[in-house]
Amino acid sequence: MNTTVTDATSDKLAAKLFMEKVRAKNAESGKNISGKHSLTKKRRRSIEQAAQNISLSDEFNDDSGHKTILRLLKGFEELCRRNKIEIPEELREQLSATLTEELITNARTFTFRRKTADKTFQRGVHLTIYQGTTFCSALDEKEFECLRYPYGLPVTNKQIGELLYPFHNAAIRHAPDPRGFLRKAIRIVEELKQDYRYTRLHDKPHILIAAAIYYPKKLDEYLRDIISENTMDAVNEEEKILVEIMKHSRDGAILPDGEDELFAEIA
Repeated sequence: MNTTVTDATSDKLAAKLFMEKVRAKNAESGKNISGKHSLTKKRRRSIEQAAQNISLSDEFNDDSGHKTILRLLKGFEELCRRNKIEIPEELREQLSATLTEELITNARTFTFRRKTADKTFQRGVHLTIYQGTTFCSALDEKEFECLRYPYGLPVTNKQIGELLYPFHNAAIRHAPDPRGFLRKAIRIVEELKQDYRYTRLHDKPHILIAAAIYYPKKLDEYLRDIISENTMDAVNEEEKILVEIMKHSRDGAILPDGEDELFAEIA
């Protein structure tokens, strides 16, 4: 192995170790990147210079894609600043490249049911900053198996068969701790299964999961409406309910409150 290849490998490993350190520190401190950012002009220039050297594949290589990369790099820099960790300048270029690779992996894994690549790309920014690509494996982890469709129901539509909205929602709206959010959702579902008020729904896990994912603070209101006389026919038709659930995971329905404002702050 020549010196150039060895150096590149060493830099990549150093960058990954640094990112693991930052994320571990942040998980312990519980800090986030919401609110006003305070990056200096010098840091912004360094980030912009590093971003210019990033090469994107055709699916993301447009003006929006490059703006998203800037948001990603600025967001990670802010996370470092809030945890009082300085980014070594000699690692900045490799850090930028590695963060970009992580973002692309997340964007491809969690499609978020967006019609355009730029929106998919944007909604992977927070997850990448906080988690890297570690949440991707949750899709195959036994712990979360109960959240994966089809929940024992017949698959009559390929698109519905691919529905993984609990994971998409966790990735977008709960990026600082997506697994923690899913664990809480599972606990809520188990509690609902023991609640006599919702006996009619105990054999309909997709409805209980939707309630736990989207309405954890309004469970009673949501479920009472579902089992009302006017909607019980739909409850008995699994396809209709699943199609309704899909509406939540399309076209911005699961965009977290304030995300656009946060992106504006990072930009």
